[in-house]
Amino acid sequence: MNNQKPFISIIIPVYNDPLRIKKLLNALIGQDYSKEKYEVIAVDNNSTDNTLNVIKEIARNNNGTRIKVLTENNIQTSYATRNKGIESAEGELIIFLDSDTFVDNNLLQLIENKYKKDKFSYAGLNIIIVSETNNIFDKYDKLNAFNIMLFVENRHFAPTCSLVIEKSILKKVGLFRGDLISGGDLEFGRRAYDYGIKQTYYDDIIVYHPARSSFKEFYKKHSRIGRGKAYTCKGVEKILFLKYILPVRPSSFIRNSLKKSVNHINIKKIDIFIAYLTDYLRRIITLYHFCKEIANTYMKKIK
Repeated sequence: MNNQKPFISIIIPVYNDPLRIKKLLNALIGQDYSKEKYEVIAVDNNSTDNTLNVIKEIARNNNGTRIKVLTENNIQTSYATRNKGIESAEGELIIFLDSDTFVDNNLLQLIENKYKKDKFSYAGLNIIIVSETNNIFDKYDKLNAFNIMLFVENRHFAPTCSLVIEKSILKKVGLFRGDLISGGDLEFGRRAYDYGIKQTYYDDIIVYHPARSSFKEFYKKHSRIGRGKAYTCKGVEKILFLKYILPVRPSSFIRNSLKKSVNHINIKKIDIFIAYLTDYLRRIITLYHFCKEIANTYMKKIK
């Protein structure tokens, strides 16, 4: 295999997130990887604050890292925004991150090492949830959010906050569905799987993601997921999704949570019980917005 470093493009969609995109861009500027071998593509999705100006300022004044600043002002979704970045990407590999994530300065080097060893085409990276508070929503996310290994092995996708692909697979798989507000990573991953693209997970390459620390953030996330499911579920899948109202078996939830809690020693058994009730609340929120979106879509069609 060619021993040259692969050129890497990192695509980050952003909307009204000046502080966290600044932190992430600075982490990417500080990568221990050849400056001429990677580019950062920050795509603003019609922010209404100073996010775009923050990105432009960092792009102008850094240590030589190539930062492209693009905008997607026509379609207000993260997947359309990622597609805009893909159009400009020059990398052999494309890394997708979210603006609220954070990475260590050896991220690109670790990815290069895996790529040279395994020649992967589609890989999900491990996500560690971090938080500055310690309420039930933080603990719920730490116990239940982003089981990437399970996503890749059983559901055939990795979320677009921790996904690496070979650019060449896009010729076969195509772009993300830009019309989706949620679930575009699942739809894209299943499409890749159906085309026979091997999907890999790397537990030892880490992306840090903040916990949803309030009910407002918790509700916003799962209402968005519910609306997205209304478009990604096909035919009978829409009917089968109604079983989502049923809670997961307590024994399974507790067993899986205890496994995850090994790395979170401040989480007690009572926290797991409360998280189980919180999970049922999540299911109700998601299903409500799933049904509401389907009803709204149907009403538009018959008008």
